[in-house]
Amino acid sequence: MKKEIDKSLLFPGLPAEEFNFTLRLFLIFLLFPWDFLFPILTGGGIFFEMRALIYLFIFSLFIWFIWQPAFKYPYLSVNLFIFTLFFSSLFSLSQKVNFQASLDGLLLILSYFILFLIIVSSVKNYQEVFKFTSILIFGGFLLSLYGIYQYLWGFKQLREQVEEMQLALPVVSRVFAIFSNPNSLACLLLLLLPFSFFSFFEEKSRIKKTFFGISTVFMLTCFFFTYSRVGFFASLILFLILFTGIFTSGQGEKIKFFLGFFALSFVLGLFLHLAFLKLSSQVGVYGKAIVTGLVGSAAGRLNLWRGTFKIINFNPLLGTGINTFSSIYPFYEFGSFYSKYAHNTFFQVFSETGFLGFLSLVGLFFLILKHQWGLFFERTMKRKNFGLATFATTCAFIVQNFFDYHWYVPVVTLTFWSLIGLSFSEAIVGKDRVVERRVKSKVIPTLFFAFLILVALSLMIGYFYGEIGKDFLTKGEVEGITYLEKAVIFAPFSARNHSRLSEGYRLKATLEPNSIQKKKLYKKALVEAKKAVFWEPYWSEFHAKLASLYGELKEEEKATFHFKRAINFYPSNPLYPFLLGDFFLKEKKFFEAAKFFQKTLKYLKYYQPALTDGKITRKFVKENNDPLTVIEKGYLGLGEAYFRQGDLEKSLEVYNKLILLSSKNPWAYAKRGLLFREKKMYKEAIFDFKKAIKIEGRNANFHFWLAKTYHDNSKIKLAKVELRKTLALNPRHEQAKKLLLKLEKGEKK
Repeated sequence: MKKEIDKSLLFPGLPAEEFNFTLRLFLIFLLFPWDFLFPILTGGGIFFEMRALIYLFIFSLFIWFIWQPAFKYPYLSVNLFIFTLFFSSLFSLSQKVNFQASLDGLLLILSYFILFLIIVSSVKNYQEVFKFTSILIFGGFLLSLYGIYQYLWGFKQLREQVEEMQLALPVVSRVFAIFSNPNSLACLLLLLLPFSFFSFFEEKSRIKKTFFGISTVFMLTCFFFTYSRVGFFASLILFLILFTGIFTSGQGEKIKFFLGFFALSFVLGLFLHLAFLKLSSQVGVYGKAIVTGLVGSAAGRLNLWRGTFKIINFNPLLGTGINTFSSIYPFYEFGSFYSKYAHNTFFQVFSETGFLGFLSLVGLFFLILKHQWGLFFERTMKRKNFGLATFATTCAFIVQNFFDYHWYVPVVTLTFWSLIGLSFSEAIVGKDRVVERRVKSKVIPTLFFAFLILVALSLMIGYFYGEIGKDFLTKGEVEGITYLEKAVIFAPFSARNHSRLSEGYRLKATLEPNSIQKKKLYKKALVEAKKAVFWEPYWSEFHAKLASLYGELKEEEKATFHFKRAINFYPSNPLYPFLLGDFFLKEKKFFEAAKFFQKTLKYLKYYQPALTDGKITRKFVKENNDPLTVIEKGYLGLGEAYFRQGDLEKSLEVYNKLILLSSKNPWAYAKRGLLFREKKMYKEAIFDFKKAIKIEGRNANFHFWLAKTYHDNSKIKLAKVELRKTLALNPRHEQAKKLLLKLEKGEKK
């Protein structure tokens, strides 16, 4: 007979019968990673690879969980709203704005609710509740230590990702890199602080009591360092509820500790700030974003909400599709402020899932608050305090989500649903008040969640293949095609991977000497570019890439059509009218080119302050397509269009304006130099070419144009010097070779 394993070894301190096996596995393998490791490595789960890992964890755990002999489905008042929100999210997929993102969003919503179900069904006594919250508090404590470290000494790990994805506005000395957003960290800490405070009183061991006291102080200190205005406002509501609840429940002795923790945290934060901040070389601006004419984040949120209401107005019933806000918002953008989120969870849910989804979310929060308010009137002080803590945190969570997007940050919302699950569990409400329904068939839910596991795993594999392929293409290596072909197999709905594969085929076609193979590669590129547009039809970038491909294939009508689609779907971005203007310029349709370049310049009112500020850095957009650079390119294109039309005066006027706006743009001087050379104003042309070379000395064309001007002005020796510099920078410059050979032989012009 085999000896039975002592399950209590998985979590020492409690007998197995008092702390069930399922919950032990959950705490050890899921809670700790998402509460500490996930935030540090992936910004709280905002990056897809960690979200997919969360899906795999939760769905696998649920399959194991439902096959336990004692499993019964809890029948709760919130179930109807949970199911309605889920099914409204499911129906919204039919909109096909971005099917891959919608599938991801649906899995995220399902993960929240499955986690809630597991916790409600698993926790049977208050000791389990205490252990559960202790693990969460420990994770929050570690995050706080790391956040304080980041605040004082800097944080580099997520900096490049934050800048590349434009996830943060310019901020000075804020704790944000753990979540790529200081407000999300503030939200998580507010969820945990009340439980840390009450655990301090409930724990009898001095060592553990000390730990909870220290945790409370450090989490509060880290919370101060987030400088989250929305967080501070929510904290006032949370502290007011706690203070009133503690006072009215006859626990007056806790008030002095409540105020004491706050005072200690403030003193500690002030001390750390004064003692270390001046010594830190890393503290400074961590994130950069496109600067617009908007003043402050408050104005930005108002404009985001206006744009979101436009989405709601046109899609009131089904919405645009769960998790599609970032894909559809450019079409409805108000002003010139783009964000991946609406910065209001309720408005965003309304825009994505329609009126039914919005109503379900509001009803869900209402029933949760109603339930927690009832817990405050329990006779048992522990349950009373737990009800007070969850009611306060839910209020704070709702307030913060009215001004932000924490619902879409998995680590924060998973923590929130963990606490909500505890408040509905048998351990808190009492065994006699729990209504359970036995599941008739375990096979159907098992097959369903096994299918979801395969979906999540496939999407994750596709994601990684896509990232590897992208890295190869960035280096100009066609080996990336192999990985991208696998990526579209595992994640066939990913428009991004189809677009990358199209770029790979296109790159390989340019390197292919065989005309038949080149044609086949262009055909493959076209097929993949069309798939990208099919799976994400409102994303302007994919239309622009398809248009560019049609342009290379000499299909002008189709190219123009898709360039115009790109402009229509993102009407407040200067990039797409510029691209169409550039296309017409190459097609020698100078009048049409000038028309769209002029349209590009109309966006100057939003970006002029940044163009004239020498301190603004724009290198973080690697593709060099940020609006500020595009506007400068628009000036260059318009000047070129006028130049090709023969209107030199208008062309000169455009270049002069660009130089006034951006005095460090080398192409502005170079193009004006060419214009002066055309007008035989050699002195002015030489000055401009020298100015361009001073700014960007390694451009061979600038030296060649200066050499040509010297040659035209009969300064042969100087022309030879510049021609040699041209060839030193570009030995294959044929025109420079011919002119230098001509001059060295002593031939006349």
